[in-house]
Amino acid sequence: MAVELGLRVVGQTVLRVDGPDKATGKAVYVADLELPGMLHARAVRSPHAHALIRAIDTAEAMALPGVVAVLTATDVPGVNLVGSRAVRDQPVLVGDHVRFLGEAVALVVATTAEVAAAGASVVKVDYQPLPGVFSPEEALRPGAPRLTEKGNLCCQSRVRRGDFAAVLSQADLVVENVYQTPFVDHAFLEPHGAVAGPDGDTMNVWITTKTVHQMRDEISRVLGRPKEKVRIIAATIGGSFGGKPDIPCGCLAALAAAKVGRPVKLVYTRQETFQVSAKRHPYVVRLTHAVARDGTILGVKGEIVADAGAYTSESRAVIARAAIHCAGPYYIPNVDVEGKAVFTNQPVTGAMRGYGVPQVAFAHEVQMDIIAARLGLDPIEVRRRNVLKPGLTTVTGQVVPEGCGAEACLTGIRDLLDREEPVREGGRDAAAGTKAGSTAGSTSPGEKTGWGIALFYYGNGRTATEDVGRCRLRREADGTFTLFVGVPDVGQGSTTILAQIACEELGVPWSTVKVVPADSASSPETGPASASRTTVVVGRAVQDAARKMRQLIQTKGGDVDSQLEVDGVFGTDSTALDENGQGDPYSTYTYGVQAIKVAVDPATGKVEMRRALAAYDVGQVINPMLFSGQVEGGVANGLGYALYEVVQLAAGWVMNPNFHTYLIPTAPDTAAPVTAQAVTSSDGAGPFAAKGIGEPASIPTAPAVANAICAATGSRFLALPITMEEIYRSLCR
Repeated sequence: MAVELGLRVVGQTVLRVDGPDKATGKAVYVADLELPGMLHARAVRSPHAHALIRAIDTAEAMALPGVVAVLTATDVPGVNLVGSRAVRDQPVLVGDHVRFLGEAVALVVATTAEVAAAGASVVKVDYQPLPGVFSPEEALRPGAPRLTEKGNLCCQSRVRRGDFAAVLSQADLVVENVYQTPFVDHAFLEPHGAVAGPDGDTMNVWITTKTVHQMRDEISRVLGRPKEKVRIIAATIGGSFGGKPDIPCGCLAALAAAKVGRPVKLVYTRQETFQVSAKRHPYVVRLTHAVARDGTILGVKGEIVADAGAYTSESRAVIARAAIHCAGPYYIPNVDVEGKAVFTNQPVTGAMRGYGVPQVAFAHEVQMDIIAARLGLDPIEVRRRNVLKPGLTTVTGQVVPEGCGAEACLTGIRDLLDREEPVREGGRDAAAGTKAGSTAGSTSPGEKTGWGIALFYYGNGRTATEDVGRCRLRREADGTFTLFVGVPDVGQGSTTILAQIACEELGVPWSTVKVVPADSASSPETGPASASRTTVVVGRAVQDAARKMRQLIQTKGGDVDSQLEVDGVFGTDSTALDENGQGDPYSTYTYGVQAIKVAVDPATGKVEMRRALAAYDVGQVINPMLFSGQVEGGVANGLGYALYEVVQLAAGWVMNPNFHTYLIPTAPDTAAPVTAQAVTSSDGAGPFAAKGIGEPASIPTAPAVANAICAATGSRFLALPITMEEIYRSLCR
């Protein structure tokens, strides 16, 4: 698909449609909602990571003035299990078997939040503690406690092609390392919350979510009601990064409202949010590269073991995506990658920005720098020799189309580096220049500086299945247009992007298109705001609807004073994978590379980011300001993953459940300038050849930082986060 020229609205920076309300404080979040007669709820949560429930005594709580009801699993009228569309195995209210610390076993409904909390504190639960399992290694050992009826293996995925064993014996260089990444929290400022209220025989639920229709389906099953009797309204979201919604939260609020016949608000405390919300999967990745003397990668073997926590959640899709991306955006004829997710009694792990790819990107990009160093090659050059190009195939056998900009990203980052820091006598810092292993520069006495790079790719859309987007476009009698999309704006600016696409295709002024926020009662089902699919998949549906509307208006002669309505739809051409993981799992891929400069203080081990450069193949940029904003935010997100963030767990307890102890980058940490360059390409499957940037923005930062620290200090780190203490100890050796 050629990039379209002469665009009027697409490619322009326009103000975010939700910007003024958020900037002025007019935006209404879930915690702000007030309904007549509204009650409040608080969950009773298990203090055990693994236990049986023998009895629940609610009498003392019910005796408190202001307590209206106490719900247990016996009060669930429908199916008491929720989860992803593939597997539903997590109870909303645990009836007999607790599998992670903090699971809800009862729900107190009262006149105020304070009374609900007091009531929850006096509900008596008789537990029989069971031995806990707190790591995948422990869970897979013979004789380990069985955490589910089917055992402790949650899911697995494999990608195989060629003969890795054969090329291993032929390689001039074999590099094998084990990489580790931690539990990470989404760390959004807004805690989970929901407000539910009956409206006749319909249950309305306001919740921060990335998928109103899946949320509707889950709540309708739990309530035992038809889907059309449940309405989900996406509230203004206070941060997501893949972590909204918490499905049990919405179900609990709806259960309470159905029980008492009045509106009920449930907002988690900060500690609850840290303890019970889904986390990014921690990985152990064993990666082996077979390499020729000239740097050509002959084969890759990867073994991924992830902690799924107590329930399946999104682990199947996360592990499948991780296996597909494990070897990176390189042509590798011989591949054997296996990924496993394992049940434990840790918090549930699920969807988070990058969906399992940041973990493997850290592994394959640190490994690429190690290969370059061992062979005495420039790190950019060794990537260029192996990067995917048109006509080559990915590890799943998918042919790379014409117009792919992966190699152009490497050229772009080289150009940015040359302008940033011209070649000095003796070469640039190791990761950025022509001489691997050259001495890093310094900007103050004793300070060590270095550049690091990382390349990646990311499939847009759902993995290995047709991904369908839908929308509805209405022309009002006054000549304006209303666009109904079921995908919420989770902060990335998708409402603005979709409006720009509609304006461009309709050929109308920006002010004439209004986007209605996601509402299951008025919007066609279009899937979630995840997998970097909104611009590509939903955007193509919007483009389809706008084209149909334009044709309809032309058919009627253009003089229309009545309401017109059309539906838009788009489905990807992605396919299922066979038993060897071969097929076309995505319709398009975003490619990108980041270069990060760090400064390390040898007296303390403290790392500061001094500069960030990025070159991304995203096809047609819809909104340049939003593109730059995504990259800047992604760098900040990735910096936290590299240096600070880890959920500290002790037998299932989150030991750092607040922003005093769970460290994320703050303004001084992210003050370094970020330059983001869009590389021209034409292979995007989205509208006007666009690709997604939301998740790709953060993926390469952590490996680029790790490579920069090595360039500065000479110390190589294979586990995240890379802390000050570890760096200091390495410098003292």
